Amino acid sequence: MDTTEIVALILFLIIWGAYFLIIVIQYFQSTAETERIVTYNVRTAFFLPAYALMLFITVFKPYAFAGLNIFITFMEGYSFYCFFMMLVYNLGGPVKAVEAYNKVERELACCRGCCPSDGLAFYKRIRWALFHFVFTRTVVSIAAALATLAHNERVARALGALFSVINVVILFSCLIHILLFCKFSLSTITPLSFLMTCDVFIR
Repeated sequence: MDTTEIVALILFLIIWGAYFLIIVIQYFQSTAETERIVTYNVRTAFFLPAYALMLFITVFKPYAFAGLNIFITFMEGYSFYCFFMMLVYNLGGPVKAVEAYNKVERELACCRGCCPSDGLAFYKRIRWALFHFVFTRTVVSIAAALATLAHNERVARALGALFSVINVVILFSCLIHILLFCKFSLSTITPLSFLMTCDVFIR
């Protein structure tokens, strides 16, 4: 193995070792009250070792990147979905989240004109954005991987660029919705609950 492969192997082992250590420590210290938050934290953080696995394989098999990108795209969406569900859980569930949104001052929840006035509509919009983040981006990544098989290199590059732009647009759209929901959550969640979540996540 050359130097690049050795470094990739060391980083892979460090990241996966740290992730498993986090799992053991968090679940060992979790209680019935914090188990759900710990579960969402662990699932949200899984994209880090997933990235490490993809990069490790790519170092040894560069041609496998297009196929592996499908896996990492799905894991990104799944991680954001788990993060969103952790926020909803902190707010007391979907019903409580919608009720809290309807009560909070709009200036605290969103930038002017960004969000609907109805909490249920806001919640559905975020769920729809997450659907595109998990499902649509994965389908586009599959199409991008298939595009690399085109016999014409120019066509393959053009299709790859097109699918990349589509994925970036979907990514930023979902990130904006998640950030707005985070802003809303921080304006309604109790300081004690928020600090408990941070404490569980850091531990």
